[in-house]
Amino acid sequence: KKLSLATMVLRGLAFRDTAVYQTGARVSIRHTWAVTRRNLGPLLIVTGLLWGLQTLFDLTVSLVSLPLFVLTLPFAALPNLIITILVIFLAMLVLFLQAILHTFTAVTWTMAYLSVIRNP
Repeated sequence: KKLSLATMVLRGLAFRDTAVYQTGARVSIRHTWAVTRRNLGPLLIVTGLLWGLQTLFDLTVSLVSLPLFVLTLPFAALPNLIITILVIFLAMLVLFLQAILHTFTAVTWTMAYLSVIRNP
């Protein structure tokens, strides 16, 4: 699991490197690896913070969803259309919040990488 997180982070940074320098995949992977080795501390801090934020979000969604699910059990006798609309609404709400978190994470990684390559 740790290796998959590391390769996921390195891959994301390589994509950003490709976009910034307009280079090919091999060149950007080599450059990203060199930048990552030079700035391992700050990149580990960003990785830990963003991983913690995602974990906190997932935990919050779980802690809020379970009581909501238990509270909606008495309404199971309602027509299927109402329950379907309620489930779709709640799913859309969670997906919307997840999209906001994903956008924040992507922007944070881009800003962190730009900061690292511009301030060696």
